[in-house]
Amino acid sequence: MPIQAPLKTRNPEVARLLFRKMLTINEEKGLDIRQRVEVLYALMSRIFIEVTGEEKLQFTTLFARIAYASHRFALPKQTQFYLHGFRRRARQRDKNEEELQVTYQVGLKGVAESIGNLYQVRIPKELMALLPKDGFYQSSPVEIVNYRNKIRVIALEDDAKNQQLIVREESQPTIDIRVQYNIAERNENFNSGIKAIRSVFGFPLVMNLIEVEIDKAGIYRPNGFVIEPDYLIDVSAISETFKDSGTEPILYLLKKYLPFQYSAPLMLGNVANFFLDELMNDSDTTYQELARQLFQLNPMAFATFEDRELRDILQKAQRHYINLKQMVKRGFPENNITPEDCFLEPTFYSEIYGIQGRLDVFCQNIEKGNKAAIVELKSGKAYKPNIYGISSNHFMQTLLYDLIIKSAFQKKLNTTNYILYSGVEEKHLRFAPVVKAKQLDALRLRNELLAIEQRLINLGTEDLSEFNILDTISPNQMPHIKGFVKRDLTLFEKVFKGMDPLERKYFVTFSGFIAREQQLAKTGIHGNARRNGQAALWLNNEEEKKDNYEILGHLQIIDNQSR
Repeated sequence: MPIQAPLKTRNPEVARLLFRKMLTINEEKGLDIRQRVEVLYALMSRIFIEVTGEEKLQFTTLFARIAYASHRFALPKQTQFYLHGFRRRARQRDKNEEELQVTYQVGLKGVAESIGNLYQVRIPKELMALLPKDGFYQSSPVEIVNYRNKIRVIALEDDAKNQQLIVREESQPTIDIRVQYNIAERNENFNSGIKAIRSVFGFPLVMNLIEVEIDKAGIYRPNGFVIEPDYLIDVSAISETFKDSGTEPILYLLKKYLPFQYSAPLMLGNVANFFLDELMNDSDTTYQELARQLFQLNPMAFATFEDRELRDILQKAQRHYINLKQMVKRGFPENNITPEDCFLEPTFYSEIYGIQGRLDVFCQNIEKGNKAAIVELKSGKAYKPNIYGISSNHFMQTLLYDLIIKSAFQKKLNTTNYILYSGVEEKHLRFAPVVKAKQLDALRLRNELLAIEQRLINLGTEDLSEFNILDTISPNQMPHIKGFVKRDLTLFEKVFKGMDPLERKYFVTFSGFIAREQQLAKTGIHGNARRNGQAALWLNNEEEKKDNYEILGHLQIIDNQSR
């Protein structure tokens, strides 16, 4: 169900002002049709910025913002169709006057109806008189006759003229199927992945089509694409590219080359995770008992700190212990999270969405039906938190974990997601609701990160004198980035550009070699006597696993002492 709108976004006075603005745009004699379109487009943008502003969520495109608001405020599909149609047509500046008139009419219809629905008011009669009648524009995208939640296909060809991929699926291996992309109201935000297929991946390639509508002509219209789903990307790697300024995929690449360093915040995070694990097993464990074990976690790491830093870590660790103990004893039970029903740090794979992750806490009580809870522990504070009090990257992490759990349990579980901030003074456990538009945005970014991996895989197999992906790791590529990230970008660029030609050739070639080894570890190679990639877990059937001695299916549990 859509999340209910806050009352202040339903103020009818705001709606009346917006309707008056629309009338002013139409009546202003000094504007030509192109200028009216531009002003109306700016008004539409402003409306959706305002109605989504309270959440303080990060949106990279107007498409994502409208998609989120449409779900949150339950806008009719027809209104969404007008909005997205206007959004796209208004940005195409080569239209003649007749086409601009159609664009303007689509915009009037979409913007007026969205204001009426967002603020729950009637459209004024004088504005209704200006709106085109139903049927003036394609009344609906297409007639949908079937729906499938997920389809695994092999993409064979791109029909760029019709904006369709030609694919085949396992259940119909002899039939060419057309998959429509660049659909304004459905999958336009995945266009970066389509471009990557053309320029980076090539054909053939495996894809998962997500939430597929099938029209009367048999054309598939997915809500999302997952490219090469057998190559699982870690949830934390995806979420960490979500910054307060937007998404920064190149940081995923940068992190591969930075030297690992122990820091006080990192060590404190490890300590907090240790406390949570121990307290979940025995909530009466004292701080003194746990403190004696801290140095055994990583003696070499602790040895790198000065005495002053160690004292500071131990002082802060005590506060984390107090907060976590209160949460385990009272906070969790108050939110129907019982420690005896929880699993600590379980790992899940999702070949549907092409992601993997290790949850801090996963709670499921079979006796209580389909209820489950996800808890992700953070030892720091929320940076530029959204309306739920959660940092954008932490919020995205819970959304991806939600996808993984629903994938693993075939959507049979109703999960409640939380971020647990153990270092703050209040509101330690913060609810993270599911936002479908943001989940799709995360899958879009996942495809972009996979394209980076593929470009790394290609290193050493192409002309090294040409531009390669490592040249993009530069502060000049992201002038808006500041602080530690800018420092790290500058460091990499200085070292990389300071290499002589032979050193650089070796560095680039070896990077490609490592990337190809990583690909083999994840996906393996079909045709070998033994498929040894991670994907064999779901690609090989039970008989193949038995033949390769990869499964011990005859074992039985005699005495279950896991609890």
